[in-house]
Amino acid sequence: SPGAPGAPGAPGVGEPSRPDLFAGFDASVFARLLAGEVGPGAPGGASTLAEFDFIGLRFSLDANAYALIFTIAFVAGFLLNLTPCVLPVIPLKVLSLQKQANNPAKLALFGSVYCVGIVATFVVLGLLILGIRVGAEKQDWGQIFSSPVFAMAMAVIVGVMGLGMMGLFTIRLPKAVYMVNPAGDTVQGNFMMGVLTAILSTPCTGPFLGATVAWAVTQPKWVGMTAFIVMGLGMAFPYALLILFPKLIDRMPRSGPGGELLKQVLGLVLLAVAAFLASNVTSAKWPWYIVGGLAGLAFLWAIVGGWRVLRKTSGKLIVTAVGVLGIAGTTLATRSLTSEGPVPWVYYSPDAFAKARAEGKTVVLKFTAKWCTNCHVIEKSILNANPARDALNARNVVPMKVDLTLETNEEGWSKLREVSGGSGIPLTAIYLPGEPEPVIFRSFYGADALIEVLDSAAAPAR
Repeated sequence: SPGAPGAPGAPGVGEPSRPDLFAGFDASVFARLLAGEVGPGAPGGASTLAEFDFIGLRFSLDANAYALIFTIAFVAGFLLNLTPCVLPVIPLKVLSLQKQANNPAKLALFGSVYCVGIVATFVVLGLLILGIRVGAEKQDWGQIFSSPVFAMAMAVIVGVMGLGMMGLFTIRLPKAVYMVNPAGDTVQGNFMMGVLTAILSTPCTGPFLGATVAWAVTQPKWVGMTAFIVMGLGMAFPYALLILFPKLIDRMPRSGPGGELLKQVLGLVLLAVAAFLASNVTSAKWPWYIVGGLAGLAFLWAIVGGWRVLRKTSGKLIVTAVGVLGIAGTTLATRSLTSEGPVPWVYYSPDAFAKARAEGKTVVLKFTAKWCTNCHVIEKSILNANPARDALNARNVVPMKVDLTLETNEEGWSKLREVSGGSGIPLTAIYLPGEPEPVIFRSFYGADALIEVLDSAAAPAR
């Protein structure tokens, strides 16, 4: 009968009865979807994978899976509050919110402005890194700390806050100063506090934001900017919770002898942070002794004050134990940061790099800076320790350090942009003999992964 399969003019098995409705449709798209070759928004029907390293957990995601990657950016921004760069500042904000806990209107206003300051800073950093602003020079993540002027300005601000926490301000300053004081109870002061908190987080973002930033710079501008905004929202999230649920603030310790001691100890910690920021104007190692001395003094003062303030013997013993461990840890860290180390690092230059490559050597580029706290952790705990230390001391391996402490090292910054696309540090790039592209480790990684790459190189004897 007409229309039956096989009848003249009838569609065959598996063919549409109205071919005109499907004109231009490529049925092979289903096969490509099953093969994973097509992703939402992928150019030319090809999906690309983005490599992520999140606190040492390495995984790949579809580069167009925006919702999932934005979620990672939000969580990463939230975790920035737990980094050593930001932790000393958080109690300052909590103390400020406690003052306004009984005034819901002020609490909402000042808390919201503080959150806006955080997000606004991430927006500005995003504009600089993505090179969106007209006439702006594209920046790398964290590069702003390589400017001596900026480093000293931040050191002065944090140092003044530290002195204020210790109660050393008895002279009444001009009213205009209080209006922009980051610790002040003004709209401007809370906004500046948010800006300060966000800026201080940038040297510690490696384990959380490195891969996200690297992904953002390869995306359309609006996608990249959205990622930076989401990071800022993640960092501001816990403070937004305190605004929405003021009863949480009531559960935090109030002022008193213990609160005053905490402020004094935090004041010394902020002075150590200020010394750390000021030390970024030089690549010399001696400023570490000042930073370590102030940090050790903070722990010592906690012990002395704890015995004066606390009544229970158990509390005194706990404070003493924590203080002694802190002093010991600070001493060991200072000693480690000022020692040369067991790996014979040579400083990067284009000529030295080209020479090592021409000789068929495996070149390990370690991008680092004095202001990059995570870089120091990686060097001391992974690269300078066995078994990675022995692998880096192998005859055919050239360990090369790219020091980005100062913005004047344009050759180093250019190499970082070439390797990472502007995602920032810490970053380690391994160039194997005969391979044009490096194997890249962003943020933290295990010694086993490093050794596996080094062992994969054909290492000819000299």
